[in-house]
Amino acid sequence: NNLTPELKAKGLTLPTGITHIYDINPAVGGPILQDKLWYFASMRWMSVNEQVVNAYMPDGSPAIVDQYVNIPLVRVTYQATPKNKFSAFLDRPLKYKGREFTFGIEPSRASRRRNPGEANYHNFGAKLTSTVSNRLLYELGFTQIVERLHTGYQPYEFPTTEGWPRPANVHLLTTGPNVVPWFKDVSHYDVLTRERTVATTGYAGTLPDRNHVNTALSYVTGSHNFKTGFQWSFGQDRNDAMFNGDLQEMRYRTGVPESVVVTINPYATEEYVKADMGIYAQDTWRVKRLTINGGLRYEYFNSIVKEQWRAEGRFVPGAIFPEVKDVPIWHDLSPRFGIVYDLTGDAKTALKFGANSYVRPMAGSFAKRYNPIRGLATDVRGWFDVDLVPGTSIRSGVAKPTDRDNIVQDNEIGASNNANFGKTSARHADADLKREKNVEFSAGVQREVLPNLSVTAAWYRRQYYDLIAEDNVLLNPSDYSSFQAASPLGNGEMITIYNLNPAKRALLDILEYNSSNNTHIANDFEVSFNGRLPHGSVLFGGWTASRNVSASSDQENPNGSAMNDLYYDISFQRGGRFCDERLLDIPLRHDFK
Repeated sequence: NNLTPELKAKGLTLPTGITHIYDINPAVGGPILQDKLWYFASMRWMSVNEQVVNAYMPDGSPAIVDQYVNIPLVRVTYQATPKNKFSAFLDRPLKYKGREFTFGIEPSRASRRRNPGEANYHNFGAKLTSTVSNRLLYELGFTQIVERLHTGYQPYEFPTTEGWPRPANVHLLTTGPNVVPWFKDVSHYDVLTRERTVATTGYAGTLPDRNHVNTALSYVTGSHNFKTGFQWSFGQDRNDAMFNGDLQEMRYRTGVPESVVVTINPYATEEYVKADMGIYAQDTWRVKRLTINGGLRYEYFNSIVKEQWRAEGRFVPGAIFPEVKDVPIWHDLSPRFGIVYDLTGDAKTALKFGANSYVRPMAGSFAKRYNPIRGLATDVRGWFDVDLVPGTSIRSGVAKPTDRDNIVQDNEIGASNNANFGKTSARHADADLKREKNVEFSAGVQREVLPNLSVTAAWYRRQYYDLIAEDNVLLNPSDYSSFQAASPLGNGEMITIYNLNPAKRALLDILEYNSSNNTHIANDFEVSFNGRLPHGSVLFGGWTASRNVSASSDQENPNGSAMNDLYYDISFQRGGRFCDERLLDIPLRHDFK
């Protein structure tokens, strides 16, 4: 029990905890037809129910994040002929979350819901393997990954996960019992107490899928191991959204109305990857003590934004957005090269070197950046639950029956603070935008110092190129004014901070381009050993040291912006004099095991 007297004194009455965990996974397999057809099947039941700090249901019982995943799986293998084998599998996870919430979210109405009856996750794969001869192997496969996830309102309190039915007239100027729940049951959020009540923020549909076709031909001789193949991936990336009242949330400050977040809902977006394709050839060639591994991969990427719709909303007119093609089209060549040299001729000392280039994996996420609907879907506007002067956030002073009824009427919503709200995306790409890539080098030596004991020393370097940077072409350096502030470290140092001219804050036209300055560099060093002990035991360990730095000077905001670290996959705030970490005294990070 981690509920200490100190925590109780601070007002904590219910600690975080786990109410139960189970994981049951029976499996069975065997022949269907002797020497011809086999099957394998399993069923997995998993659940972890969580107790959230200070979270109670209206009846006073502890609120539980109740969740489970049930996964049936079946696989069959068919030996059609002595040289041809076919296999296929299917798994269909069924995921449920009755109440999805964290601290500060009222669980009975404001938590989210995931229902397996409204979702479809499945993974399917099939593969043909053909041994054409004792030197030639052919492979052909297909894989499909599908996700249909719907999250939203609690159907215990609302008719469906999508919330209340949308009324014929989405404009509200009245009050009283005739106001339909669609206007009233909007999420309430207090920006000071950080509490969410009444309802969740809205319904969301996440509907991606990906299909993969791959084929390969391998030819193996005594001195060569040649392989060539083709890979093609395609599929949609779709999202839907719908909010009660066309409002994401009503905001308060300790119970006092402050603002509302209005939306363009309902809408649906869809990007489609037509081709994420690779054609490759590689060969491993042995010449006496030297083994050379060379390869070349041609990469082709083509995605589009499909024709989309937006129904008429409370704050925007209905619209149809035509298809946007070639977002983008990329052609890239990625070489691969490696050598291994038997230094002493007794297979005990190996020198290794590698140089390889990789392009950044992409899916529908790239076309999302330029989708005309995405990124302009919300606008924070003043709301004080009283009548306002039309087109402003100024109180009119005229008393109305609708004042302070805790319902957002049209005449109580202030002026827009987003000049691009409801308009097409203010983001476009440079005509010569290239695909981001990274180049990796490695070098090392491996030595068998004793029977069953080897030692390795190696160096690895990765550097990223053509990283995409942003520039708001409607702003100039003169639009920012600077001032000095004392460093929060208390060392007496003054730091320069920039303020954007308020008259320019609504101007947005983002150009994305390949930066020649932004990069990420990782250097890793390794010394390790691996030994096999008697009776099947293995002893291994070593030391690694790494230094990973980034440069992000090319960015739109002179104060810095949130950027993703490509090595650790963590978002950091970078900018100003700290934008180029290569100039900072960042030490090696050590790891012993």
